[in-house]
Amino acid sequence: MEELATALADILARTGVGVAIGRDPIFYVGLCRAFAHWIGMVVASIESERKDSRVGESLAQVIYARIPTTLHILRTFLLPSLSMFPYSPSASSEVWAVVALLPYPIRYALYDAWRGTGTGRRGLSRRPVSDCGYPAPHEKTLSRVRSEAETGVACRNALKRISKENYRDMGKRLARSSHNNPIVVFQTVLGQIESYDNMIGLMVDSFKFMTKLSLDVLAHCILLSLGGGEGPGGQSRSKVKSDGLTPSQWVTSIEQLVGQFWKKHPMVELHGLVHFVIRRLEEGQTLELGILKSLLVRMGGYDLADGVALSRHQLEGRAGSSNLKKETASFGVVDRSSRRAAKRLREILQERTMGLPLLTLISQIRQRVLLTTKSTSHIKLMGNLYDTCQVILDVLVDFLNMNEEVEVDGPSESITCYDAILPGLGDLVKDYGLDVEVAWMLARPVVRAAINPATIAAASSQQSMNETKVDEVMVTPNRFQRWNLGSDNMKKECLSFLPKETWDILSYKLFSSFWAHALYDLFFPRDLYEKEIERLRKDADRISQQHKRSGANKGGVELDADRTRATANALESDMKKQQMHCRAIRGSFEAAKDELILHGGRGDAAGALLAHCVLPRCLLAPQDALYCAKFTNLLHNTGVPNFCILQYLDTLLKMVTGIIFCVTEDEASNLGVLLHETWSIISGWRYDKKKFETNVINKPLSYEKFLDDMSQAKFKTLYSEWHELLGSTLIGALASTEYIHIRAALISLNMIVGVYPTKSDMGESLFEKLRSFQDDSRQDLKMMANAYVAQLQKARAAGVWKEEDGSKAKQRSLEEQAVMEEKIRNAKLKEEAMAKENATISRGLRDHSRGRHMGMGRDIGRTGPSHLNSSVQPFVPVKAVFVPPNGGPARELIQDNRGDVRRDRSQSRDQNDRGLYDRQGTGQTNDSWSSRGESRDRRGGGVSDRETRPRGDHDGTNSDSGRAGRSQISQSSSGGRGVPAPGVASDDGRWQRSGSSRGRGSESAPGLKRPASDGGQGDSRSNPSVERETPQSKRTRHGPDPPSSTYNSSSRAVPPAPAGRGLEGGGRDDRDHDRDRDRNRGDDRGRYRGTAGRR
Repeated sequence: MEELATALADILARTGVGVAIGRDPIFYVGLCRAFAHWIGMVVASIESERKDSRVGESLAQVIYARIPTTLHILRTFLLPSLSMFPYSPSASSEVWAVVALLPYPIRYALYDAWRGTGTGRRGLSRRPVSDCGYPAPHEKTLSRVRSEAETGVACRNALKRISKENYRDMGKRLARSSHNNPIVVFQTVLGQIESYDNMIGLMVDSFKFMTKLSLDVLAHCILLSLGGGEGPGGQSRSKVKSDGLTPSQWVTSIEQLVGQFWKKHPMVELHGLVHFVIRRLEEGQTLELGILKSLLVRMGGYDLADGVALSRHQLEGRAGSSNLKKETASFGVVDRSSRRAAKRLREILQERTMGLPLLTLISQIRQRVLLTTKSTSHIKLMGNLYDTCQVILDVLVDFLNMNEEVEVDGPSESITCYDAILPGLGDLVKDYGLDVEVAWMLARPVVRAAINPATIAAASSQQSMNETKVDEVMVTPNRFQRWNLGSDNMKKECLSFLPKETWDILSYKLFSSFWAHALYDLFFPRDLYEKEIERLRKDADRISQQHKRSGANKGGVELDADRTRATANALESDMKKQQMHCRAIRGSFEAAKDELILHGGRGDAAGALLAHCVLPRCLLAPQDALYCAKFTNLLHNTGVPNFCILQYLDTLLKMVTGIIFCVTEDEASNLGVLLHETWSIISGWRYDKKKFETNVINKPLSYEKFLDDMSQAKFKTLYSEWHELLGSTLIGALASTEYIHIRAALISLNMIVGVYPTKSDMGESLFEKLRSFQDDSRQDLKMMANAYVAQLQKARAAGVWKEEDGSKAKQRSLEEQAVMEEKIRNAKLKEEAMAKENATISRGLRDHSRGRHMGMGRDIGRTGPSHLNSSVQPFVPVKAVFVPPNGGPARELIQDNRGDVRRDRSQSRDQNDRGLYDRQGTGQTNDSWSSRGESRDRRGGGVSDRETRPRGDHDGTNSDSGRAGRSQISQSSSGGRGVPAPGVASDDGRWQRSGSSRGRGSESAPGLKRPASDGGQGDSRSNPSVERETPQSKRTRHGPDPPSSTYNSSSRAVPPAPAGRGLEGGGRDDRDHDRDRDRNRGDDRGRYRGTAGRR
C-alpha cells in the first residue's frame, strides 16, 4: 500500500490532478475511505508490535517511519482539497475518519501544513511554480485563497450579529463556514475572544454545532494562540502587562476559554494542551499554570480559595468528606460540575507521562521560585507565584485521588491509579529533589490507603481498644505493601530524612504517624455536618413547596428536590463513616502512646517536633495548620510520655518571632490558623480555672519538664509573658519598612482577632500603631489596616478583651453610645434637610409647569419674575365660522367636540385638495393652505408662527375682531391644532400663501403680501419700489391687523397688547391664547408642535 501511495503522490504532483481533486467529491470520498482503511491497519499492527520491540519510541515516531508517503499525501493534497468543498459536512466527516486514527502530534502537524504561511491574502506571500507550470503543491492556489477569504468574510459577519438571543442561528452559520476552512474561522473567533472576554460563553455554546474535525482544529488553534503567535504587527505578543506582574488580557481570556470549552466538550483532544503546560514548566515558565488552574476549576469542579480568603466555616468543611467540602466551599452555592468532564480530566492526568511530570515540576518550581526569580522582580510577585504553585499542587493531589477519605470497603479506583504513577517516598526526595514535607504531601493518600479501614473499623468495635495492638490494626493490602509504615524499606527511607541525633529525641512511630495522617482522621466536625444536613433538607422542602404554588414543571422541580435530598443523605452517611474512622484512629494513638516519644530522650523534644514536623507542615495549607494544632492537642490529651505541652507552647511562640518575617501571604494565613487554635486553648486555661485544673494540674507530664510545680498564679505570669511576646512581634512587623512584613502581620492579626489580644493595653497599642496607616500611600495596606481595626473594635465589644478595666470599658461604652447618638441625630438632620430641598424642588417644578401651561414659560427668562404678576385675562375659546379659501362651503368650528373637529378637518382637506387641482393653471400649485399646513403638522415639526401669521400694528389700534380672526385662522388652517398655516392676502381679504415661499424660522414669510386696503404694496419681490424689510425693521414695524370681515365670528374682546411690545415683549400674544385654547380643549399636540416650529 505504501508503494501505491508513492505512485499516487507522483501522479498527483506531475499531472496537476492534485489541484483538481477538490472538484470531484466522489473521487475525494473514495480516496479518504481508502486511506482510512490503510492507516487503521498500520496503527493496529504498530500497537501490537510496540509491546515487545519498540517500547522506547512513541506511537507518532513509529507511524512517521512506517508510512511517510501516506502522510505526505494527506498533508499536500487531501486536507488542502477540503477547502474547495463549500459547506460540506459530509466531506469534513470523511476527512476526520482518516486523521482521527493518527495521534495528536501528527494531526497538529497536518493542520499546521494546511494553514501554510497564512490564511486568506497572507497565503499569497510566496507562490513558487513547479516544473509542470502549476503552483507548488505545498503552496496555496488562488482558488484556495479565495475560498479562505470568503469564509473569513462570512465568519466576521456572523460574529458581528451574534448575541444571547440568536447564538443558535449564528452558531449554525459559523459551523457551516467551518466545514471547509476551520482554521480561518477559529483564528477569527479567537481574535475576538482575546479582545472581548464576554463572548466566551456565547462562543462555547455555539461550538456544539461544529463537526469533530472543526473541534479538533480549534484545540490546535488554541495551542497556537497560547504559544504567543504573531500579533497584528507580525511580532510575537507579550504574555505579561507592562508592570511585569499580571498576565495580559488575551492570556486571561484564553485561559477562561480553555476551562469552559473542555468542560462542555471533554472528548476533544486534551493531551496536546497538557503537554504544552509540561513543556513550559520544564523551561521554568510559570505563567501557564493558569491553564491548569482553569482546567481544575471548570472541569474538575474545584474551588481554589486561598487561605487568606478562607472562613472558619470553609476551613472546618475541609476536615470532612468530599461532599462536605463542596457544600461548604461556596457557602452552599454549588455549581453543577460535569462528572463526565471531571472523569475525562482525571484519566488524562493519571497517565504516567502526564500526572507525574506535573506533580514533580510544580514541586520543583515551588522550591526554586524564591531563588531563581530575577532580583528586579517585586517581592509580592515572588510570594504570589510561590503561593500559586502550592495551591495548585494541593488541589491537583486532591483531584487525582478524588475521594481522599478512605472508604470502608477499601481504597477507591482513583487512589489505585495514583499509586501506579507515583514513585517511592525515598525516590521523590533523592531522585526528584523534593522537600520532605512536599514528598509526604504527594505520598499521603496512598500511605493512608495502605492502612486497611475495614480492620480499623473492626478494631474500633471491640470492647477495649487498649488491648488491640497497632500492628494488628494497620493491616496493609498487597497492592500497597510498599507504603506500609511498618515495612523495613519504608522505615529505612524515613530514617534517611533526618539527622541521626534527631532520632534520639523523636521516635519513628511519632514521625511517621504525624506525616501519614490527615485532618479527616483526627477532627470530626459534627456540628458542621448537622447544620449542612438540616439546611439541605430545608432547601428541598422549600423547592417543592415553592414550585407547587407556582405550578412549574414538576419533572425538573422534583429532580432538583431529589438531588438535594440525596446530597443530605450522602452527608449523613459520611458523618457516620467519619465518626467511626476518627474513633478508630484515636484508639490507635491510645494504644501506641508509649512508642511515640522515647523515654529519657536527650535534648528538646518539643523543639525537634516543631522543627521537623509542625512548622514545615503548617505552612503548606490551612487544613494542615489546623491538623498540627489538633495533633499536638491529641498528644497532650492522650498523655504521651516525655511530651510537655507548656514547653511546646513556649517554643512555638518564640519561633513565631522569626517566622513572621520570612513568610508569604498564604503562609502567614496558615500560621494564623495555627496561632488561633493554639491561643484559644491557652486562653481557655487562663480564664477558666476548671479547664486549667483538668488539663494542666491533673497531668503532671504537661509541665514537669518545664517547671518544677504549677499553679494558677504561675500560669498567669507565663500567659502574660507569651501575650507580650506575641504582641511585640506583630507590632514590630507592622513597624517594618518592608511591604511583605506589614502584610504578613496584618493577615496573621486578622486570623487571631477572635482570641487575641485579651489585654486592653496591647489592644490600645495595636490601635495606636494602626493609626499611622491612615496616611499610607499604599492603598492595599491601608484597606487591610482599616478592616482589622473594625474587626478589633467588634472583638472588644464582644468581650474578647477579658482583662479590660471595668470603669474604662463603661466610659468607652458611654462614649461610643454618645457618638452613635450624634450620628443618628446628624442623619436625621440631613434627612430633614433633604426632605425640605425635595419639597422646594417639587414646588418649583410645579410652578414652572404651571407657567408653561399659562404661556409664561418662554417669557420668564426674558422679562424676569415681575412678569408673573402681570394681570392677564384668560382666553375663552369661541365658536367660529370658517370660509375655505378655495370657495367651499363655510363650516362652524366647535372646539369642545374633538370628533367634529377631526371630521371638519378631513372635509376641509378634501375640499382644499379639489381646489388645488382647480388652480393648477394659475401658478398656485406649489402649496395649499390646509394641505400644506396639515402635512407639516403630521410630520410633527409644526410651522413657525413668525412664518405664517401676518403681522399687524401693535400700537393699540388693532381690533378685537382682528385678534380673534387671527386665532380663527390659526385653528382653522391647521385643523384645530393651534398651528397656523402660511398664506397671502387675496383681493377678497382671504390670506393665501404664494407658491414660491417655503421659508421656515424667519421673522416673516418672504411670500406674504399685505392687502391693498392696508396700504400695502404687495410682495416686495414683485414690486421693486418697495424696500425689502430686514429682521430689525420687522421687529419695530407697526401696522393695522389684517381685515377680519371675512371671518364671521362672535369674538370676545381681548385687551390689546402694550405698545412697543410685539411678539418679543413680555405681554401675551396670540400664541399664548393658542396654548390656552389647546390646554382648555385637552389637546397638547398642537402646543408642542407649535413650540418646536418656533424653536
